[in-house]
Amino acid sequence: RERLGKVHGEQTKEATAAQQNPQAQAYSNELKKVLDLSAQALAQQTVIGIALQEIRDDGPKEVQKLKAAGYDIDSQKFYKILISTIALGTPGSRPDEALIASALDQLEQNDKLLSTSFLSLVDAIRNVLSNRGQSDSTWQQLSTTEFSQATRAMRNSLSKDHAQRMRAVENSRILLSIFSVALFGGLGLLGYRLQNSFREVADVNEQLLHANEFLEKRVAKRTSDLTKAFDDLKESQVQLVQAEKMSSLGQLVAGISHEINTPLLYLQSNQTLIKETLARVDVFVNLCYKKLIPRARPDDDKETVKKRYVTGLVELKNSFIQQEIREEIAEIKSLTEDNLEGLNELTELAQGLKDFSRLDRAPIEDFDVNDGIDRTLLIAKNMLKDKVKIVRHMHDVPLVSCSPSQINQIFLNLMTNAAQAIENDGEIVITTSADVDNVKIEFADNGCGIPENLIAKVRDPFFTTKEVGKGTGLGLSIVEEILSSHKGRLEIESEVGQGSTFTIFLPHKMSASAHESDAPSTDMPAEQTGPDQPEASSPKPKAETPVDDNIIELTV
Repeated sequence: RERLGKVHGEQTKEATAAQQNPQAQAYSNELKKVLDLSAQALAQQTVIGIALQEIRDDGPKEVQKLKAAGYDIDSQKFYKILISTIALGTPGSRPDEALIASALDQLEQNDKLLSTSFLSLVDAIRNVLSNRGQSDSTWQQLSTTEFSQATRAMRNSLSKDHAQRMRAVENSRILLSIFSVALFGGLGLLGYRLQNSFREVADVNEQLLHANEFLEKRVAKRTSDLTKAFDDLKESQVQLVQAEKMSSLGQLVAGISHEINTPLLYLQSNQTLIKETLARVDVFVNLCYKKLIPRARPDDDKETVKKRYVTGLVELKNSFIQQEIREEIAEIKSLTEDNLEGLNELTELAQGLKDFSRLDRAPIEDFDVNDGIDRTLLIAKNMLKDKVKIVRHMHDVPLVSCSPSQINQIFLNLMTNAAQAIENDGEIVITTSADVDNVKIEFADNGCGIPENLIAKVRDPFFTTKEVGKGTGLGLSIVEEILSSHKGRLEIESEVGQGSTFTIFLPHKMSASAHESDAPSTDMPAEQTGPDQPEASSPKPKAETPVDDNIIELTV
């Protein structure tokens, strides 16, 4: 039944798809009719089969029961009915159904035989009788259908359609062959064109490789030239800074010469006095030698020798007092101390000149800006002493990691500019302080000031407001360049007629803990030294006088 259902479903789909074909439509109708009759016959045969199975299973038992009950004749009749009914369900056997039905009716008239099992078998026999007739009718209808004719017509139609399709396939195959030949020809042409294109691309790539090699050589040469030019430029900048430094020192050479000559003359005078004093001391020493180490005589006794020594000692004492030997020695000591002080001054001046004059390739090291300012003031002392007063507010500040000679060059340039901006009796205030990140050095003067429209230009190379021949215009440009290389900066504030303030910011290396413990405050004492007191470079303890008292006038 399931198989018939599947076939019926598939054929229904085919019939629906083939409704446009009359043969297919007729075939579909006949097939549907055959399937319906087959299903009906199958149902009838199923009922007959179930009933016959019941008769086979329960019939003999019921016959035995009738015999046991004393109904021998009825049991024989019932047995014949059962055999005939079973034969009715066997193919090729055609018992008389009417006789079976009549005999069954006679048995049913005996009420004593109508047990439940007997009635169940009677119903099964009647189901076989009724469905057998219907089954025969159904099979008769199946045998008289026109399914065979519809099948032949459908087969003929499908054969024609298949032939047409085969012809179409053959035509398509021919067209496909033609198209394949054309396609292979096109592919061959395309391959030929691609091969030529690849050959051209390979030639172009080879040319590009040669061009790249040539370009790389040119780039390498240009890079080498640029590197050399950059090195030359750096060397030129160093030489330019050095030239500006020498120019600044050249302007101070007369004053520096005076600063050197003064202690030299002082040393020469002291040395002359020491020489004369030593001559008198030498006379006394010779006298001591003669008196204390006399020649012994063979005839001298012990008392004579003793008397001679005592006489000599008395003469030495009188000579020591008369010639003022003690005062002479004290004078030599005083002159020697004066000479040492002069030599120290010359040494510091020479060291300052060395620091300023050496080429700016000094290594980076820790630097005390207060010490640098003192050295710079020592160099510029003669230039500043006759026209300006130096006021310093120097605080304890952290060390700066820098090139000391370059930072000293900045100090000298700013001091020189401030001094040149002051006509007479001016004042330069130098202040050092520190914040969390930077050391701050401020140079403030009360000179002529800078016009507002020129403040932005004073940093430009070769820009100067001085007369021709009195300035190169490189001072502030060099200051800016040096500060940039040290990651510092320069701020300029100026007002015409009031003066200018140049503030330098240099980063220091103080740690966070050092910031908390050593940060400068406004009540920190300042150093009270001028450029003629080089000992000011050493840090002062916090117990000194306050800043307000740290105002001195540079004098000689």
